[in-house]
Amino acid sequence: MAVIDNEGTATVTLGPVVSNGGRGRFCILVKSGLDYATTFDLLADKKHIVGVHSLQMSIGAIALAFRAEADKKNQIVMPEGLDMYCLPSSGARTKGIDIQSTWEAMQSGTCKTNITQLRETAGENDPDIPTWEELQDWLSNDLYSSFDARTANSRRALQMENADRYQRCLLKTMMSESRNFVNMLNECSAIIRKLTEVGHRVYPSGFRPHVQDTL
Repeated sequence: MAVIDNEGTATVTLGPVVSNGGRGRFCILVKSGLDYATTFDLLADKKHIVGVHSLQMSIGAIALAFRAEADKKNQIVMPEGLDMYCLPSSGARTKGIDIQSTWEAMQSGTCKTNITQLRETAGENDPDIPTWEELQDWLSNDLYSSFDARTANSRRALQMENADRYQRCLLKTMMSESRNFVNMLNECSAIIRKLTEVGHRVYPSGFRPHVQDTL
């Protein structure tokens, strides 16, 4: 990894050189031999890039560039003099915390940006993913919603960019497990309703140790 220092005002660490034209990457670092403003203008003009933060360095500039989720499969052809690098990562893949660290390191100095706030959802590998137990609790909070309703509302929230961590986890990480869990909850709920219907035989409390807790 290369470390670029801006005379003590900002230190930015570069990861490995990007391969495949940045295909599959949500966020990249761009090293430029040009000044920060020209670098920003060149990147902001690229149709696959939706956010740019360009920082002036002692020699040239460093830019943090975000691309649209739908365009991640496309290659980015950089103008001459601009080279793409991966973000330094704390693991095998870039995580939200890696993006946050790089973003914070680029706040000191002369810069040009069209990013007003780094979204909580930055990166497809956001570390703020609930555990399976946490997601189960969330799914259990509304026993009257069908699984289709949950996923539809979650997709709507994601499209409107206000999805919470549970909705993102449902759609992107634990879809099949969540479907099975909700189906199981619905089956159990139906059994309990049948057992508690008026006129249905009530079993003695000593028939099963846990029956009195479920009736």
